[in-house]
Amino acid sequence: MVSFTRSSARALAQAQDLTKPAAPTAIDLEISRHNGTTVAMEATSERLQASKKGPVPDLTQRIQQLTKENGRLRMEVAYHQNMQRPTENLLEDVQFTIEGLEQILLKFKNIQKVVKVDWQQTMEGVHDS
Repeated sequence: MVSFTRSSARALAQAQDLTKPAAPTAIDLEISRHNGTTVAMEATSERLQASKKGPVPDLTQRIQQLTKENGRLRMEVAYHQNMQRPTENLLEDVQFTIEGLEQILLKFKNIQKVVKVDWQQTMEGVHDS
């Protein structure tokens, strides 16, 4: 049986209506507040209308803009590539730590059961006397 969460239901609803762009989410708005942009923000009707009214850059300006954007995207790719291995190492370390903690908790619960049984037997002996 498949269970749906609120976010998966929202994603499904958005995927079903591909005729219009997705509405900006809270994270899109936060990025926008820090002078960033996302596809969802660029696709809002306000931004689309503004882009139609703006001046059309000449070919040389457009090439410069695209070259600058390409350089920025290359730097972003390099950043993510540099972060990939450390992130994977962190994930492995966290998983190892979680497994160790689970084993420690299991041992503790087993000891706790033994102590509880001993305590109950001791209390029964005290009450029987």
